[in-house]
Amino acid sequence: MIYTVLPLSVRTVVSNDDLLNEILLRLPVISIVLFKLVSKRWLSLIKSPTFIRRRSRIPNIDTPSGLFIEHRLDTNVYGLVPLDIRIRSRLENTFKTGACIRSNAIVMQSCNGLFLCYVRPNHKFCIYNPTVNLFKMLPEPHYSEPEHHLFIKMAFDPTKSPYYKVMHATFINDYYPPESYRIQIYSSETGIWSNVYEHSGPFEGLVSAIYCNNAIHWINHGDNGKLHYKLDFVNTAVILTKIQLPVTVKRKRSCKLFESRGSLLLLGMDNTCSHDQLNVYKMGNRDSEWSLKYSVNKRRISLGGVWCIALGEREEDSFMVIELNGKVVLYNFVLKTFRALPEVQLMLSKIRFPLCNIFLLTASFASV
Repeated sequence: MIYTVLPLSVRTVVSNDDLLNEILLRLPVISIVLFKLVSKRWLSLIKSPTFIRRRSRIPNIDTPSGLFIEHRLDTNVYGLVPLDIRIRSRLENTFKTGACIRSNAIVMQSCNGLFLCYVRPNHKFCIYNPTVNLFKMLPEPHYSEPEHHLFIKMAFDPTKSPYYKVMHATFINDYYPPESYRIQIYSSETGIWSNVYEHSGPFEGLVSAIYCNNAIHWINHGDNGKLHYKLDFVNTAVILTKIQLPVTVKRKRSCKLFESRGSLLLLGMDNTCSHDQLNVYKMGNRDSEWSLKYSVNKRRISLGGVWCIALGEREEDSFMVIELNGKVVLYNFVLKTFRALPEVQLMLSKIRFPLCNIFLLTASFASV
């Protein structure tokens, strides 16, 4: 057996808890989680409430480390497919939290490390952090009749605030399409629902809306796909803004919104080339105009076959997960390489119903 003798400087650091803590605090969250396996001492340091509290205050959004996939819709069983090669897959990863939500929770949204969940059969909502295995049941919203429920969305950006907000909307009347909506805001800072607004507008696309930069964004296909809408609810008032889509994007349901690392992204079919291609556009900081980020040959990729888009800390780490020739693969935008995700194929073989829920999992020490 060969033993490695560490240099004195390294032994000095790893034997000093204060120095080791300072080093660990500066690492990506997923690396910290994996370092729990180094030793019992490292596990104790990382699991300590003081360390978790300090790390949660560091404003950072890590690159997504996995896909959280619902693959048994009748029993709400989720599997974890790693995007980081250091993580093992879990094909039967049900919720590990308390009995009050175990096996009854449905993931509705993933937002920078936190999951917004719906808990049956009592029609409750909760926030769950799978990295640190913590959850919080939310108080019941006002006017929360299930038959009038339209949508609920969470807003959380640790680079802006340690607190999250949840937006809940219900129909005010029984007409379809509804003429107006009642919107309520929950804040984790105050712990209550407040700011009840009545709002009217083209909300038909809200069910598939996404959160980015203090607002909910969606494309209203009733406008022939010409506009995307921004509903700001994090600030003092609910404000609806119309934003023009890029002129080169084809209309009629040929575009889709994504969010990654605080950036709003638009995937759309380009109509200026002899052969259609998929373009990824990025919204500017002032939410005023789109700029072209990536172009992908569309001959083998359909718009509906794109599961998610993720921007890396480095350009060469940016990717999207797509269905390609009956397989699910990770495509790197810069390197133009494909990497198979066989674990997803295994899950797909077990599904008795069409796959409907896929969420990006980002490691986070955020409090709930």
